[in-house]
Amino acid sequence: MRRKEDSHTRGRIAPIHALFAAAMLGLLVMPLALAGAKPSDAKSSASPAKQIKSLKRRVAALERKAGPAIPAIPATLPPSGPAGGSLLGSYPNPRLAPNSVGREQILDGSVDDLELSQNSVTQDKLQDQSVGAAELRGTYERVSAGVAAPPGAFVDAQANCNQGDKVLGGGYAFLNPSAFEIQATTPNVGAGGLDNPDQWIVTAASAADNTLFAWAVCIAA
Repeated sequence: MRRKEDSHTRGRIAPIHALFAAAMLGLLVMPLALAGAKPSDAKSSASPAKQIKSLKRRVAALERKAGPAIPAIPATLPPSGPAGGSLLGSYPNPRLAPNSVGREQILDGSVDDLELSQNSVTQDKLQDQSVGAAELRGTYERVSAGVAAPPGAFVDAQANCNQGDKVLGGGYAFLNPSAFEIQATTPNVGAGGLDNPDQWIVTAASAADNTLFAWAVCIAA
């Protein structure tokens, strides 16, 4: 009878043994579950405060790589407040400060008749010796050939500037003293047009047989 009971006892697992085996199995399964967890699960478990702190560190690192900060955007449009640098006054209508524009700021040939209104440059705008020979174009005179003027007949004489130059003024003369009549003494707009005449023309008559001359004062282009 005792042997029978012993063999029966050896063929069964006691309840305490089953609980111990289940606990050991749980300990083995748990590390496997944690090892197989997705990275997103670990990130989602971080607190919002830690995430914000991490983002701030990344932004600061990007700003250091980007270099100087972008200038601040004006708080109002149009801008207002005192002007600085080469400007004087206040926005929105500052003006150029005295002596802020010099030779270095003006390109050669950038200022011509289109940029200057009539009579905009007067004596008070020019300093002593600010305009020299290099800034002035050369002038010269041209005299026409003599034109025969029979008594009482109107004849034309014209003096021509060099091609491409402009006539500034002119005049006339008769070879012999005599009473005369001048009908016209003017730039010849038929040659060069109203904006750039290059001839001076004279129409005149002499009371006696004579010779008429015209002359022009020209400026080089």
